[in-house]
Amino acid sequence: MRFLGVLLAVGLIVGGVLLLRGPSHPRIFDARAYEEAAAAAGREGKLFIVKYSASWCRPCNEMDRTTLVDPAVEQWLERAAVMKMVDVDAEPGRSQRVGVSEIPTMIAYRGETEVARAEGYLSSEEMLAWLNALSAAAGTK
Repeated sequence: MRFLGVLLAVGLIVGGVLLLRGPSHPRIFDARAYEEAAAAAGREGKLFIVKYSASWCRPCNEMDRTTLVDPAVEQWLERAAVMKMVDVDAEPGRSQRVGVSEIPTMIAYRGETEVARAEGYLSSEEMLAWLNALSAAAGTK
């Protein structure tokens, strides 16, 4: 019985530490300011992909833990895009200006023009299909 109590206590401590630490974000997200990241995408001839998200959004966090750390997704994004995460709570004006009504929402831009949008959770396979459709539409690899 005592062992179960210790195990429960350890579980609660670990869970509390993880909650306090908050969500971690995949390394694929660009750390530069939004405008700077968008400009870099243009200079490099890449797509600018923005993931609209929130810390409390379970599907958003699940994408961060699974889809956006998938090696195939990471490789595609590193090769052909600059990706930025926008927290809808921290930047409500930005998400409202582009009509985000559901999170997660992924918007791909070429320059300042929106070329595609995906709403809701995307698995690795769905994300790659969406990204490959973007490439096909743009005539790139």
